[in-house]
Amino acid sequence: MRRIRLWVTQRNRARLLIGGEWVDGQSTFAVYDKFSGAPIGEADRASRVQGDAAVQSAHQAFLGSRLDASERFAILRRASELIEKRRDVLVRTIVDEAGFPVSDATNEVTRAAQTFLISAEEGKRLVG
Repeated sequence: MRRIRLWVTQRNRARLLIGGEWVDGQSTFAVYDKFSGAPIGEADRASRVQGDAAVQSAHQAFLGSRLDASERFAILRRASELIEKRRDVLVRTIVDEAGFPVSDATNEVTRAAQTFLISAEEGKRLVG
């Protein structure tokens, strides 16, 4: 089974995942708290070449991906589990970046985990 990795490799740094490898962007940019204006992290900015490589890599992965129903189920279920496992960090990130109240951010994380779980169940019924 493939390993699922979150795009945030450190609490305060979001890197680029291109072709299954974590890479640095051509530069970084600051991410700010929506209300206080305080810096809360940074994210890598992809170059045009990196953006093209990411699109090409995703396209190739799509063309080459032929998962059976049980593999698809396992991957989507694991994504749901990882969201639940990292609930507190994800809620805090949504609050900091988007300015959501904690209750709304919690609802967003819950909805995301449930969406992956429902998709996992549906994935069992799809062929191809």
